[in-house]
Amino acid sequence: MTDPRPGPPNPGYPPPNTIKGSAGLQYGAHGVQVNVPAPAGLGRGVVTMLVLASAVMLAGGLFSLVKLFGPSDDPLLSSPQPLAPNPGPTGAAPVPDGSSGPVGASPPAAAPSAAAQGVRWQGRVRLSLLGLRLDAAPPSAGGGDSADLQLNPLDGSITGTSGPAGLGNLVLWTGRGTPTARQCADSISQDGASYLQVAEGSVLCVGTRAGRTALVTITSLGTDFVNGGTADVIVWSEISGRS
Repeated sequence: MTDPRPGPPNPGYPPPNTIKGSAGLQYGAHGVQVNVPAPAGLGRGVVTMLVLASAVMLAGGLFSLVKLFGPSDDPLLSSPQPLAPNPGPTGAAPVPDGSSGPVGASPPAAAPSAAAQGVRWQGRVRLSLLGLRLDAAPPSAGGGDSADLQLNPLDGSITGTSGPAGLGNLVLWTGRGTPTARQCADSISQDGASYLQVAEGSVLCVGTRAGRTALVTITSLGTDFVNGGTADVIVWSEISGRS
């Protein structure tokens, strides 16, 4: 680039085109102009590679900005998540004292007591020739007119009492299962005897002097008059049809 003014160059400035070649620094009447062409020795292929590298860097920067400020694929970051409800303590609710089931359930029915079943006394006793009084609770040994029954262990015989009608107070139970108080009382009133032959396992219905009914099961006969054998006894509370 040359000075457009006519005439000889201004002696106060250096001559134009002081830098030779395809690139240099030039000045003129309109100011300084800098021409920076491609450096010498770089071909068109190198320039193309530089342009592509710049484009790649620009694309990478844009992708980073989008990743940083744009929508996220992570559901925990892209949208608020509702809090899960508190499940509370694990396990069943505590059961109040005195209950054997869940809250609100009816307690199991208790087994009927001996009194609820009409039983006055139940247990094992010793039975001998001294006799046994069944109206006492528990039954007690006694002889003579106060005893309801006596066991002779030598011959396996039991002696009871006799009523006004001539019927005794003893009946062997031969039915199935354990008889009820009413079944025993009916059997005595129909077939009562004052003397029976028994063995281990024999079941007897016995009427007491006070009008109660008892069930006597012989468990052993024994070998002497004093100690005798043993028996399991149930004495019902009902007296002559009245409890």
